[in-house]
Amino acid sequence: MKIICPKPAFIDSLPALFGYFPIGLAFGILSFNTTQSFWIGPIMSLLVYAGAAQFICLNLIANNGTLIDIAITTFIVNLRHIFYGIPFLSAFKGNLLKRFYLIFGITDETYAILSGTLKRFDTIYSLWVTGLTHLYWIVGTILGSYLGSQLNYDLSALDFSLTALFIILAIEQGYSSKDSVPFILAIISFFICQLAPASLFLSLCMFVSLILTLIDFNIREKNYELS
Repeated sequence: MKIICPKPAFIDSLPALFGYFPIGLAFGILSFNTTQSFWIGPIMSLLVYAGAAQFICLNLIANNGTLIDIAITTFIVNLRHIFYGIPFLSAFKGNLLKRFYLIFGITDETYAILSGTLKRFDTIYSLWVTGLTHLYWIVGTILGSYLGSQLNYDLSALDFSLTALFIILAIEQGYSSKDSVPFILAIISFFICQLAPASLFLSLCMFVSLILTLIDFNIREKNYELS
């Protein structure tokens, strides 16, 4: 059976390629320098696929952190992914295995790509976008692990590429969307959570954004009924 990647899925995944590949490269180098093992980084990228949380896990490993410490930290950092899945409850259809991978593969960048297009209701398209972004991360990690075993370069500054990539995707989504309210609510949430501890800031921002979004939805629904 011949498998052909849909052209729209590949094109839409390119922003993730330019962000995930160099960051995966940096992660691969850091993982080898931390663990002195070629395979730990690629295995984490294949089975964990948690972006920033993987860098944090490396720090915990370097400081002899326990598996419980790593599990709790990863859960807190990636708690926002629970909220990412809510808009896709009706979009992710198909057999259980496909839905499981789509849920597993949602990251900041994948969410930004899929939420900006109605093609997300096409399960094949969503699977390809999710799979391609995951592949970029894995390949970058493998190459980084190899370079880490051969070279001695400091690429720690590449960590910021993940943040820069998401900013670019958010700007692109802003241009394609006619509704500015979600962005305004996100800014309000940011300022509301300024006093929160750094470890809880991101998760709390997502929670506040969800509450404000539900309030906005109820207001719009009532206005629609009155009209």
